[in-house]
Amino acid sequence: MILSTAIKCLLILCVLAWSAASFAADAKPAWQANWDQTVAAAKKEGRLNFYVGRYGSEPLLNEFRKEFPEIKLVTVNGSGNSLGTRIITEIRAGHVVADLFSGGANTN
Repeated sequence: MILSTAIKCLLILCVLAWSAASFAADAKPAWQANWDQTVAAAKKEGRLNFYVGRYGSEPLLNEFRKEFPEIKLVTVNGSGNSLGTRIITEIRAGHVVADLFSGGANTN
């Protein structure tokens, strides 16, 4: 009787351990789930408004276009200061166009 109870407990522990391992393998990290939601929303919208500096961004943009061909990339180029000012103006007007901003450390 004691042996039978011990075997049942061991069997239950094995099933629980297997279930936990299976669940952990299927679960995505929080950043991945957030990223998947962001990409899905961008695909649904079909467009990404990217405010970016004037130089050196074309290789990055081409990689984005290859990875996400269903998302139209609309870029607004300028200095960090001019783009920062533009975004602040958009915020104050209640109509933010920029989805993503890449600027330098000296943006005012």
